[in-house]
Amino acid sequence: MQFLGRILDTVSSVSTLFSNPYRVRDVQLSDYNGKVLLKQEGRLVLYKNQQSHSWDCLLLCPESSSVAL
Repeated sequence: MQFLGRILDTVSSVSTLFSNPYRVRDVQLSDYNGKVLLKQEGRLVLYKNQQSHSWDCLLLCPESSSVAL
């Protein structure tokens, strides 16, 4: 019974991960070459994607100038 409960918890966690639009991941800044840079303040950068009508807020990594969160 505990095994089944753990499997259900794992499936629930995975489905939440993929359905949450606010997840954090590493991205390459080169992925944003075609996007519109709206604003930059310090390490925070706001991009707008014209095709999908979405906004992305990136946190620039101080260790690498080509990677952001």
